[in-house]
Amino acid sequence: DKVWFDTLLRNNGLPVPPRIPLDSKNSANRFRVVIQERKSMGGFGTVFEKRLPNDISVGNRLIRRYIPGIPLGISIFMDQRGNYFSSCVRRQCYARMRPFPEQYLGIQWMPTNDFSRDERSAIEDMTTKLCALLRTINFFGVANFDFILHNNRCFILECNPRFSGATPHIMMHPRLTHHSHPWRFLLNTFRNRRNAPIRNARIPRS
Repeated sequence: DKVWFDTLLRNNGLPVPPRIPLDSKNSANRFRVVIQERKSMGGFGTVFEKRLPNDISVGNRLIRRYIPGIPLGISIFMDQRGNYFSSCVRRQCYARMRPFPEQYLGIQWMPTNDFSRDERSAIEDMTTKLCALLRTINFFGVANFDFILHNNRCFILECNPRFSGATPHIMMHPRLTHHSHPWRFLLNTFRNRRNAPIRNARIPRS
């Protein structure tokens, strides 16, 4: 539920793209907008508009300002006792969009040095707040967050609380996280066994 999730993030002080108020279309039309169906997934139900359509209504849609920037992702691993750690930052690569990816090329893991100190600080601040939120709602497992990096600021787009294409990479290459055995952490989590304490929201120095 994209509207529910966006509201949850806003209520907890996390950075998200600005919503477009329908009662001020003149000012809203200065911006490109992203319109998403409330319960859509995988890009379906998402459209990009140069301006807000005249006949648009909120209903089951989330309408936000388009933020230009680099689309990135990060995974957070958390167990029932509030232990957590994050993965390196990644990009998902596609051949082209029309309007959906024609071919999925794979995942590119971003070297830490590709980001400035301010960018790393913004990502780590966002990740720290996300970990605190996940603990508040008693989440456990793997949460994959997509976000936009723009002018040293992060804007959270969505969350996929499941195993993803990135999960096998992390299991095979422990240097992508701060945990030496992330697969063991997950096994203990889902078997309700204790993990060694770890609470680390920093980006691994890959």
